[in-house]
Amino acid sequence: MKFGSFFRVAIVSVAGVGGVGLSGCVAPPAAALTLGLSAAEAGSAYVVRGELRGALDHDFGEVVTAATATLDELAFTPVRVNEREGFVFILSEDDRGRRLSVRVTKRTERITTVRIRAGVIADRHVATVVFEAMLQEMGSAEIAPRRSSG
Repeated sequence: MKFGSFFRVAIVSVAGVGGVGLSGCVAPPAAALTLGLSAAEAGSAYVVRGELRGALDHDFGEVVTAATATLDELAFTPVRVNEREGFVFILSEDDRGRRLSVRVTKRTERITTVRIRAGVIADRHVATVVFEAMLQEMGSAEIAPRRSSG
């Protein structure tokens, strides 16, 4: 991700969470960086080049359980699973051979990040459906993902 793109993404997160209508030209970069990180901690999601990225206020184990249950519910079969301490990568595909990858990373005891990419071309709509299904699985009322500009 380019340095300038990070600021636009951070600003989109702030605008989605706080209802503030900032744009890349208006917001001072230092404020955008600080506010963007705070928004991520509160529970936001955004899409960058088709990949959904989100930060959730949920335990790592809860998020992994929700991810696997959601993939099963949506008829995606795991092809490859990599697990390490505080990290899980699941590559799965459906009966048509369409691939979906989910990365879950523990950041703190209560903050867990998720990255979802659907297909080679990165279908943001499918990634959003998977993310929303995961939130429902966890019984969460988190903020729906916002598309980044740029």
